[in-house]
Amino acid sequence: SQGFCLLNNVAIGAAYARCVHRTRFSKVAIVDFDVHHGNGTEAIVRSLRGKRGGRPAVYKDESSGFQMRIEFVAPPSAKPWLDPSSDPESVLFASIHGFGDDFYPGTGKDCNEASPKIVDVALGRNSSSADFRHGFRQKILPELYAFDPDILFLSAGFDAHEDDLIGNCCLIEDDFAWVTQQMVAVANRCCGGRLVSVLEGGYNSRAEAISPFALSVAAHVRTLMSTSRDYLIDPEQLRSESREAEDAWVHDRRKARQARFSRKRKRRSRRPSGDEGAGVGDELVDAIVDAGVDAGAGDGAARFVVEGVAAPQAVVADASGIDPAVVLLRAVGSESPERKAPRLTEAPAAALDGGERLMPVGGCMLAEPSASALAAAA
Repeated sequence: SQGFCLLNNVAIGAAYARCVHRTRFSKVAIVDFDVHHGNGTEAIVRSLRGKRGGRPAVYKDESSGFQMRIEFVAPPSAKPWLDPSSDPESVLFASIHGFGDDFYPGTGKDCNEASPKIVDVALGRNSSSADFRHGFRQKILPELYAFDPDILFLSAGFDAHEDDLIGNCCLIEDDFAWVTQQMVAVANRCCGGRLVSVLEGGYNSRAEAISPFALSVAAHVRTLMSTSRDYLIDPEQLRSESREAEDAWVHDRRKARQARFSRKRKRRSRRPSGDEGAGVGDELVDAIVDAGVDAGAGDGAARFVVEGVAAPQAVVADASGIDPAVVLLRAVGSESPERKAPRLTEAPAAALDGGERLMPVGGCMLAEPSASALAAAA
């Protein structure tokens, strides 16, 4: 352990599957997309083969001319899961992670080794969505399909998000949905749909339910739940995917993100210095923008109802530059006399007018309204 865990849950699960359920799971694969190299898991997998033997030692006594040769053979260092002879050929470990510039833990340079099969894909600082997808598609997916596992384990880390507090890559939630979909496709083709996901890193939860961490996990779980069991990808087409199309897609996402932060800087520049009454609108919009939720006007703009805010809709609209027709404010709770922001209220389902989601954000209840509620408000 180097500070992030004491027990390697995914390795324990993989070893248990191969040992206890040996008749069903002969070959197991572990894929780690946490931003930190899975050096602990890799060390466990490497120890399946172990090392044997040792150098002979020669003892000499110069005064008497006595000489003795001692040969010491070290005990086996292998730590098998089932059978030392077959384990190395039956386990695959792949990791795609940040590397370089002294990024923790400093291990995991590019490699592709056999017996046991270990694939490391190192991403440089500020690697983009296209870098991540290209490395995963070109180096990990072909090896997974060729290995043809019976069960697939994921070390699902979300600290490669561009807004994570300790990561060094620039991924977004869509990338985690994409990699999850690729893993489901592998599981469907090779494992009969058997896939186990273990939560790993992700350290920016400041905006609660709409934090980068929460949104990334939600994208991952939603993809696991919604991807069809019949979803397959032709392995022969993996290397022919166009990276140019991904670069264009990432460019569009970056432009939208820059526009969000431009609105945020503009809003803060207009806020009076030392103003304690920034208001519910600023608090809410800060939470939304910090989490990377595009609430701006335009095609496909997010539309929200805020429950528990006793403030005019112009507060949010003026402070953020968001179209007043997009943000709808309704007071369903009373303000706390001790603070300017309203206290968190439990709004009944009927008060949401069919809203699909209810999330606590910045002391408010943020809900996504139904189409009928938006039509009525318009």
